Amino acid sequence: MRVSPFALLLACACATSPAPAPRAEGSPKEPAEDQPASDDKTPADAPEQFKAELEEISALRGLAPARPVTGRRVSRDALREHLEQTFEQNIPEREQSGTEEMLVALADLPRDFHFKETWLSLMQSELAGLYDPKQDVLFVVDGLEQTLDRATLLHELVHALQDQRFDLDRLTAAGDDRGDEKSAISALAEGDATSVMFDSLLRPEGKTALDIPPGIIETQLALSGAGAPKTVPELIIRSMIAPYVDGIAFVHALRARGGFAEVDRVWNHLPRSTEQILHLDKYDADERPVSVPLPAPPESGFELTLHDTWGEQSLRLLLEEWVDRKTAAAAAAGWGGDRVAAFSRGSERAVAGVWVMDTAKDANELVTALSARRGPGKTLAKGETSFCLVGKNQLPFAVASSGAKVVAAAGPYERTQSETANCEASRRWAQALVRATP
Repeated sequence: MRVSPFALLLACACATSPAPAPRAEGSPKEPAEDQPASDDKTPADAPEQFKAELEEISALRGLAPARPVTGRRVSRDALREHLEQTFEQNIPEREQSGTEEMLVALADLPRDFHFKETWLSLMQSELAGLYDPKQDVLFVVDGLEQTLDRATLLHELVHALQDQRFDLDRLTAAGDDRGDEKSAISALAEGDATSVMFDSLLRPEGKTALDIPPGIIETQLALSGAGAPKTVPELIIRSMIAPYVDGIAFVHALRARGGFAEVDRVWNHLPRSTEQILHLDKYDADERPVSVPLPAPPESGFELTLHDTWGEQSLRLLLEEWVDRKTAAAAAAGWGGDRVAAFSRGSERAVAGVWVMDTAKDANELVTALSARRGPGKTLAKGETSFCLVGKNQLPFAVASSGAKVVAAAGPYERTQSETANCEASRRWAQALVRATP
């Protein structure tokens, strides 16, 4: 559902294939070829190595560096240029268009929503720095206030240590149906880096990140995105923040019971889903996602554009479009597994999501939360398990359920046409998927 660089947000610093096995501790990641050389003292955009900071962060985190870390201080425009190159290298065109279609159809984003431009605009405005695991180099925006500059550097150095030990690039490699799995790894990485960053910033006071009340950290992290361009949908901003908020809660729960040794244990036995990030007991029990079959297209002639697994975190983020966070979290907590697919036939589009919840009661709770999209006062009648509406973007959105299964379907529709779409085709498709999905 999103692209997550290993980065630090401006407000943060102020304060279905299985996961690849982590690299053994004795086998650190090989350095990238053609790494920039280091200078002793550097102007902006020249490579430098941060020896003192790396030593400090390594000692705090308990991960010994395998080699020096190279970094650059760059302008915000230069950072955007790098992000654009990275985006093009890592996100195939079909994934870009498929993601756009999923978000427009299921989240009611505007028809002219452009995934790449929106993401780049948000990253350019909100990032203070990032670490690129493909190049083994970190970037810090030049000219930051001193405390923010230091916090950003410390955060990105943790990502560098994670990469050297666990190989972030390999763990987050592209692949169909890996969306939820990669989101879980992103949350672990961001929670780990943010926690160590706070440790360093609080060390002069004799405190650690664990001394900060969770509500304060969550509130501070939630401020990220406050300066985002007005054109960026709230859903995209929340998706950017979620790995930090959910990740640090997970990491702090691990640290509370076993310090960073417990965090390392999780790095060597990765969470399989964001459900395991959000519910530590499900990680401990190794509760695995339910495998959900790929939804069939609505009619013959439709070709599959993209399929993915969104996970509990993304389901919560979606529901927050229409209900408050607490209600969304409760409705998403019964998640067992999902499959989301986008199809095309000429200029026609169609998108469907199939969720398998833990129980029929959980499915009913999800349907009720989804029905909030119909607007205030338009609640489901008792026993009602399906509905269809036309969104603000004038696209159909049909929901049907049976037992523990919930389906949301949109299409076929013409995204480029402005007239209101007919709900009947979407309703028929949703009901067919409910009957067909095991």
